[in-house]
Amino acid sequence: IAPGQQFTLYDLLTGLLLSSGNDAAYTIAVNTARIESGNSVMSDYEAVEYFCGLMNSLAAELNMTNSHFSTPDGWDHHQQLTTVYDLLKLTRHSMEYKEIREITATAEKNVTALTGQTFNWKNSNRLLHENDTYYCPYAIGTKTGSTVNAGNCLISQFYINATNYIIIVTGCPTDESRFEETLKLFDEFCMK
Repeated sequence: IAPGQQFTLYDLLTGLLLSSGNDAAYTIAVNTARIESGNSVMSDYEAVEYFCGLMNSLAAELNMTNSHFSTPDGWDHHQQLTTVYDLLKLTRHSMEYKEIREITATAEKNVTALTGQTFNWKNSNRLLHENDTYYCPYAIGTKTGSTVNAGNCLISQFYINATNYIIIVTGCPTDESRFEETLKLFDEFCMK
């Protein structure tokens, strides 16, 4: 995202959730904080801090008792932590929103900013790409993530036989291994 470009919130969420756009995470955080606080001149730093407070309030509401957020994009920070169980709670909650379900299930999308620039964003979740080695026709979304401390991670959802399954893998050494481990778990527990 470049200075002066304007997007709808939906399009920012698309950039965030499809291609792991950390710039979108910070843009959403800063603008949400300014609106929610009623302080339109809040500095970017103050706005990010305020937004992380909102994230932690939501985590408390969702009973995510082993989580604390310090960055809007999920990068490693000495005060940031979560658990797989808390990520499961957050995933279940986020799937209550039609827009989140739609975006995370999308393999690729062309987006035109309100200021006219066009972008092609591809989902980093390889389970959704029909021509990919890791494609799974039962996959319906969710989100990849990678940091030094967490390794390569994947929260994935599958819909099969009228049942929704969520599989979470963390700490994988490579991009490929997170998909391989997920598909092993899928075959073991969802295909029976």
